[in-house]
Amino acid sequence: MVPVQEPFRTLDEVRNTILTMPFAHVMQIEIETVDDGVGVASLPLSEAVTFDGVAFAALAVGTVADIAAGAATLAMTPTDQMAYTTAIDSKVTSSTQGTRLSARAQLREQCGPRLVFDAIVHIHRRDGSSQPCGEASITMHITAPVSI
Repeated sequence: MVPVQEPFRTLDEVRNTILTMPFAHVMQIEIETVDDGVGVASLPLSEAVTFDGVAFAALAVGTVADIAAGAATLAMTPTDQMAYTTAIDSKVTSSTQGTRLSARAQLREQCGPRLVFDAIVHIHRRDGSSQPCGEASITMHITAPVSI
């Protein structure tokens, strides 16, 4: 008999999984979309991630990119498995002054339980405009199924 595979997570399940993490509440993380190896996440530039109105540059850029990659990974992962980040390589490419950061992470490669994502991070300004302000490479690892 072939074991029945648990379904992959829906957008709401991905949101609920990530929002169980305390830092996600403090940082007011939002998971906007997940679809076919792509995740989009954002966070407001609140006191938790700014200093003098500017994002803690590489930290904030890497964090929002990591969340987007994590969301995409969870959406591709059966509900009996989890994922964790093993590497974040981020860099700031322009000013991070604005009201919100958002990242779109896209799966570049998968080798067994290892997934590598490329992310572009945008800063959103008070006037409604946005521009790229950073990029990141995120490596995720999917855990083995948990026995129930």
